[in-house]
Amino acid sequence: MNINPDMAYWIVDLCVPNGKGFYRKKHTLKFEYEKGYEPSEYVHAMWSQYTIPLGDGKYVHDRSSRHYLFTNYIEVDDKIMYDKLNLERLSPSCLHYKT
Repeated sequence: MNINPDMAYWIVDLCVPNGKGFYRKKHTLKFEYEKGYEPSEYVHAMWSQYTIPLGDGKYVHDRSSRHYLFTNYIEVDDKIMYDKLNLERLSPSCLHYKT
């Protein structure tokens, strides 16, 4: 018996400081996870392992002092549409983006 989990598909904007006290969009990323959580909870669970959460979707990397903000969560209708998106997957490797 093969039981596949019910997945949710999302995109999110990764923003970085613009030097004037605001954030600017750096990348749009895609991610998928098993339904049952809010998308921001999924991002928080992943990123809080590698960064220091500051609240309200903001994080700082303790080694580089780079700041990140995740915002504009948008649900993607289905896996077919998700797979067609020409976007990088959300992962800890995003920590290497220059701000």
